[in-house]
Amino acid sequence: MANGDEENNILDLEEGTADTEQDGGVQVVSTGGPTDAAGNPLSGYSIRDLITYFLANTQYQFDVATMEKRTSMPDITKQTFNVEQLFQTDATQKIFSDNTKSQFNDIVTNQNLAGIPEFLKNVDAEIKGSSGVTDKTREEIKGGSGYISYTLSPKSKKEEQVTDLIETYNDVINDPGFGQTREKEAEARGDLGVGDYVGDIYGTYRSSHPAWGYKTDQDGMVQSTVDFDATTGEAEYYDAPFLKGAEYRNFIDMDPSEVFILQQRMVRAGMDAPPVAEFGQWSEREAKFMAKVFIRATDTGQWELDKNAGIPMWENTLTELEDIYTETQNFADMYNDMMNLQQQAKANPTQVKELMDQVGVLLDINFTAADYVEFAEEVNKGLAQAAASQKEYEDSLITDRDIILGTTLGQYNTRTVEEGKFPRYLPGSKLPLIIPGYDILRGEKGEIPEPLNAMDTIKENLLARPEIQGEIASTESLQQIQYATNLFEASMAQIELGEA
Repeated sequence: MANGDEENNILDLEEGTADTEQDGGVQVVSTGGPTDAAGNPLSGYSIRDLITYFLANTQYQFDVATMEKRTSMPDITKQTFNVEQLFQTDATQKIFSDNTKSQFNDIVTNQNLAGIPEFLKNVDAEIKGSSGVTDKTREEIKGGSGYISYTLSPKSKKEEQVTDLIETYNDVINDPGFGQTREKEAEARGDLGVGDYVGDIYGTYRSSHPAWGYKTDQDGMVQSTVDFDATTGEAEYYDAPFLKGAEYRNFIDMDPSEVFILQQRMVRAGMDAPPVAEFGQWSEREAKFMAKVFIRATDTGQWELDKNAGIPMWENTLTELEDIYTETQNFADMYNDMMNLQQQAKANPTQVKELMDQVGVLLDINFTAADYVEFAEEVNKGLAQAAASQKEYEDSLITDRDIILGTTLGQYNTRTVEEGKFPRYLPGSKLPLIIPGYDILRGEKGEIPEPLNAMDTIKENLLARPEIQGEIASTESLQQIQYATNLFEASMAQIELGEA
């Protein structure tokens, strides 16, 4: 599909001229499942709105003590915060572990609705298990001589709201309307392949306007985070900064070397790396990722600051995403990998028995029904070790990400360029890309580890148990006794034979 046709189709969808139902939108059928306060079915919410709903409705009351001077009595007020507010407040986010912070970032940034139940359980446990946090030496409190502390109110300690919210979550996910909504969203998107399609809380799914940004209203306007009306104090409204299609239109005529530099930045921010053959080319992969950057820049208001600074209105948002991926997403990936490995390594009772029986043949011992239960942990531990070593092996392999991030743009001179690096000239570019060869990348990543065999690790884990060692020793002793007995009987038989 040509870019122009694609953009026109997007505009048709947004303006209601496409072949959709109910005034340009997609009518979602209510199935009688959970509803919001206004009676709208939650199964008809977009994924983003569902996440917002659960975060906004998980609320805790805190006793907030403001101490102006350390010698004075604190002023205590009761304040209610929802989960999103707790994570966005410097003091209260100290309550949460790095793991829970990573879950929050994953849910909000990647729209991971499936992570909501586990996340809410962790939030509830960590809030109720905290003795409180203090925001110390705040300069705005009379020269920094005081502080503000946050302590969970007894009322919130007794509430079991998370249990109810998780039940609601399960009801929504299992509601037939939820699946119908996803299907309708997919139909509305068609094959455009450009970013996400947003919905509203009224059961109608359509994008608010042919401009990126979830905060963009039906008229294509977005609230300013910088400019406010001097009379009313209300935020000014401006045209949304990024029209849909700009994620292609603004970049396809860019110099290939500039595209390559932008590709490197987007890979650092989390985009899938392009192969070498696509260096310097703007494709659907780059456009879809840039659309997400446009959305974030619009919704955070960062675009205004960039515009006032005279730089591209997505510039600082992309820089922010580079930092987030480096500092946070890597941890989240590591944690998710660990959880996935643990999940993959869980053997059911039948599998445990089969694996232990195979090890038993190797060790020449027989396991009992009680042994299968007692040593199941050693089996799962061995599977996890083998899975982790396989992951370590896969991570040691050279990827497209390693190649693009190791590539530089500059002069190529065989006398000055490191041996093993190769030039690649982009169309219309005077300076080549200098791409590292396999030997250089291999040296940077180190030796390739040998993956462990699951059966070997299980065997070693079982051999480390004193009970197994004792069983083997008993078996060996019995075998020695049997051998000695057989030898004695054979000797006696020879003596009798000689007397005859």
